[in-house]
Amino acid sequence: VGAWVAERDLDQALHTFEEASVTAGPVYDIAQFIADPHVREREIIVELPDEELGSVPVHNVVPKLSGTPGTFRRPAPRLGEHTGEVLAEEGYSTGEIAALRDEGVVY
Repeated sequence: VGAWVAERDLDQALHTFEEASVTAGPVYDIAQFIADPHVREREIIVELPDEELGSVPVHNVVPKLSGTPGTFRRPAPRLGEHTGEVLAEEGYSTGEIAALRDEGVVY
């Protein structure tokens, strides 16, 4: 099957599969996925703000419900953003946390 598919472009292969009632779909690279009309129409990829990069494409909330659509409430935390709080909750002192940071054990 691989050799047969390799001899055809994507549209030719999918057309042949469709004519033969074979359940098949394309295997995209990321650029093809983002450009796919279905992906764009369903808003599967959305841009979110990022402090360092300006904005980043991310997979939207799944499932996409019409009556109660999911949303992003806040951006993902930066690396190490909550380390101090988490370690403090686990009983580490301020000095111990500082020492772990100084040693490069945590951010």
